[in-house]
Amino acid sequence: NIIIDSDERAKLLDFGLATVQGTEKLTQTGSTLGTIGYMSPEQIEVKEIDHRSDLFSLGVVLYEMITGRLPFKGDTDAGTLNSILNDTPEPLSRYKSNVPEQLQLIVTKLLEKNPAYRYQSAAGVLSDLKRLSSKPVQPVKVIDNWNRYVVPSALVILLAIFVIWKFGLKDHVPTQGETDKIMLAVLPFENLGDLEDEYFADGMTEEITTNLSKLSGLGVISRTSSMQYKNSNKNLKKIGKELKVDFILEGTIRWDKSSPENRVRINPQLIRVSDDMHLWAESYDAVLNDVFGLQSSIAREVATALDITLLQKENDALSLQYKIDPVAYDYYLRGKQYFSLEYAYHNQIDLARMMQEKAIEIAPDFALGYAELGAIHTEIYWTGVDPSSKRLDTAKQYIDKAMALAPNSSEVRQALGWYYYHGLRDFDRAVDEFKHVLELQPNNSLAIASIAWVHRRQGKWDGAIELQKQAIRLDPRKSGYRHELGNTLMYKRKYEEALKNYNLAIDLDPDHYWAFASKSWALLNRTGDVSQSLRVIEQALKNSGRKPTLTFFEVYYNLIEGNYEQALSLNSAPGEIYLWGDEGGSDYFYFKGAAYHLMKNENMAQIYFDSARVILEELVSETPSSAPYFSALARVYASLGRKDDAIRTAKRAIEIEPVSVDALDGTDHIRALIIVYARVGEYDLAIAQLDYLLQIPSTISIKWAKIAPELAPLRDHPRFQALLKKYEKKEDY
Repeated sequence: NIIIDSDERAKLLDFGLATVQGTEKLTQTGSTLGTIGYMSPEQIEVKEIDHRSDLFSLGVVLYEMITGRLPFKGDTDAGTLNSILNDTPEPLSRYKSNVPEQLQLIVTKLLEKNPAYRYQSAAGVLSDLKRLSSKPVQPVKVIDNWNRYVVPSALVILLAIFVIWKFGLKDHVPTQGETDKIMLAVLPFENLGDLEDEYFADGMTEEITTNLSKLSGLGVISRTSSMQYKNSNKNLKKIGKELKVDFILEGTIRWDKSSPENRVRINPQLIRVSDDMHLWAESYDAVLNDVFGLQSSIAREVATALDITLLQKENDALSLQYKIDPVAYDYYLRGKQYFSLEYAYHNQIDLARMMQEKAIEIAPDFALGYAELGAIHTEIYWTGVDPSSKRLDTAKQYIDKAMALAPNSSEVRQALGWYYYHGLRDFDRAVDEFKHVLELQPNNSLAIASIAWVHRRQGKWDGAIELQKQAIRLDPRKSGYRHELGNTLMYKRKYEEALKNYNLAIDLDPDHYWAFASKSWALLNRTGDVSQSLRVIEQALKNSGRKPTLTFFEVYYNLIEGNYEQALSLNSAPGEIYLWGDEGGSDYFYFKGAAYHLMKNENMAQIYFDSARVILEELVSETPSSAPYFSALARVYASLGRKDDAIRTAKRAIEIEPVSVDALDGTDHIRALIIVYARVGEYDLAIAQLDYLLQIPSTISIKWAKIAPELAPLRDHPRFQALLKKYEKKEDY
């Protein structure tokens, strides 16, 4: 095992049974030895194995260290084993530039299927790595069987790590320690123009923040947190303390639309928080079509005032300027006001789309307008408003245009990363793009958070938590980041920490109804007390009014409590309850049917379930790649007594979105299968799947299983009772 400690030092904890035991046969018939993705072909085929099997596993480790992914991968364990036996890994250069040809040859030889074609000893690998490295390595003294295999293996790994560092091949995301540098917040610039120009001042503030966040020597608080101090009467020292910054940039903006040139006057000033000292101030007067040059000039002057030396790539980034028509830029800023990737469900997305379409109509070479449109269409696809392939194609066309115009723009790369993430669900390529964004803009909290969100889906939960904390450091007052960190912790069943973050999200934004909904669910799974969860939803309704998501949870909690008439009353109309199905009403009909079923009025229940069936069958026909629709339809089929259809449809959802591919949403489909099995009488299968789901990160606990009305048929089953005893001993289950 290779462990990387907090100081990024490699520690070798053991060297594999094949290494220690020499040529002794280790894999017994009918059993599997080793971690699936690292197994050699001879292990899989239950052939005699020796130290060369460990060398194959070493090749897998080196490949993963360089590229950040395994060379062999499948949707299931069986698929991974098949890949190891039959597939040729993608070349290292597919994922990393500057890979030396000799290093590719070393990894390729380590990953040969036939042991006879592999390196025959670790010493051979060590010799080739030494030639690749300019760093001398002491010769290995061979004494006995242990030294003969283990010592060269250890040196191989250590030298490989050196080579990877030497050629700059290590994946890199900023660590929390790297943000312990000079910290700056850009407060909203005061608008001295017409009241209707407020959005313009806010947009300019955001663009200046974006430029400053490209400087690696500076930590810049993101716009969302800084904007909360708009029109604040707090003094700068108080603001600086709350944001934990050393310096504040503030100023005024006036857009003189009466002048023929559309002139903009900006007066920024840089202030040291500790003593309120003004370190730098300037007055800028420029025509609007040179606004990007103006923003870059401010960033350069701030860097100079703070004695920050610009790297060449940062200088290049600030030199990336666009001449823009003033009217087009106006539409661009208006569009950005209506659309935010972090808060897609709050967006006036159609208005944003129309604004950006006007921007590129006036300025057909404006890359940022195309990037925004690409992101907008990706979100329309992702959120289910229009999950058609045509919509996704439209997103890609806009992003391709933006890439052709400005391939080194962090905004363009962010949109491309979002397309891979929310469009194609190609998580590896999404992470690559978000890392590219961070190379261009090291303080981009959204890129850091995006990598974290992708890592959750890849099952990298602990890494996701650390990255989310980094994003919060750069944007401490963004409620969405706190909410998503709470969600990650809830999946890990760290309920107390999750609840703490949900409360912080609510403190920052009392209208964040999703944070209330998530808090209510975490409370239910932590305590099993439905009344507490209902009180949380009631508070959310007071703050935000009636929302489909809140209605969903309120109806469901009333069903658990046995308040069936109340559940029917709350579930008042199609489209006013939504979570599992679609906005067109399938959840409305399903939960009407569920209430009547629990009231033992099967005639009414079947009528409503059948109405849900009609809607969902049409949806799965229109969007056959949508796993959530299949899961929803499977529950409906089970409620209608269509056992075979229910099981087949639930399994289809899992095939589309398995946990091995999406560790976040994939668990929802396992839960749907559990509900289906329970409803159609396959109790042993239901309990087996429930046991599995309780062993991995997911949104359920044993306390939910004890009270969920869907699982009522399982309650008296001996295996279910055994499951209760198994998990009730664990604090977080």
